[in-house]
Amino acid sequence: VRRDSCEMVQEVYARVLEKLFLSRTPAGRADFAKIDDAAETVRKCVTALLDGKFETHKLMLSKMRAKTYKVKAAHDELAKKMEERGDPAAAKAGERVQFIRYSGGAENIEDPLQVLDKGLPIDYEWYLTNQLKQPILKLFEMVMSKTDAERKLFSLSARCAGTGAKVKQQHKPQNGMMARFVTAAARCLSCNEPLAKAGVGQPGAGVLCGTCLADKDNILDVAHSDVCETQLALQACTSRCGNCAGISEAWFLERCKNATCPTMYHRSKTAADLEKFKAKLDSLDF
Repeated sequence: VRRDSCEMVQEVYARVLEKLFLSRTPAGRADFAKIDDAAETVRKCVTALLDGKFETHKLMLSKMRAKTYKVKAAHDELAKKMEERGDPAAAKAGERVQFIRYSGGAENIEDPLQVLDKGLPIDYEWYLTNQLKQPILKLFEMVMSKTDAERKLFSLSARCAGTGAKVKQQHKPQNGMMARFVTAAARCLSCNEPLAKAGVGQPGAGVLCGTCLADKDNILDVAHSDVCETQLALQACTSRCGNCAGISEAWFLERCKNATCPTMYHRSKTAADLEKFKAKLDSLDF
């Protein structure tokens, strides 16, 4: 695995490598049952990646910043942007610029904390295609052809194998003339189904669907529990950060820029989740 691969790739690669090495008998013949087990591990990891279940810090990439560039480099431009906004974590020449790639363009990279704070959509398909896919294919080429490995591990049908999920491809124009006429349909805050036009004007008609509206009290209790549990989780993260830094002042913890600390990312994500749950609870108060 290359040095500039993210932690997610290293983690998946190590798990699959261990299974493939253990998949051979003492005589050196391949144990196809265990090879299938390794393939299942890859498919589950691909599904987890595309569902956004890997922690943000495991998707962090880094590149060394040089003193000068003949052409613009995305990581250098990011470092300049961080310097302009007074970010103390901005990398200097000779240091590594840490970033996460988000959706919307070939050069869309941002500081990991900014991705969390702004809620930028991470480009999981890019991580699958450009980070995870090739190292895993090279491993499986030892036991099957590349074509078979790609079909078995990364095809749309393989992603849903064993999960019971149906393959869904959504096509939405991102730019151009047609994008002006595409609007996102309002969805139920509970089941995420599109809201029907019927019932407009009734209390909660623009928030919950007809089915969930009948169960409003239970949904409200769950939303309130989510807020309380997330508040406790945020307090626990803040306490761990305070113990690590040896200081409890909130202003100091907000300035912590230890980009390699999982707790710091978990604290930022928990804070963002808390705001989301609070907004949902406010919307349900009708």
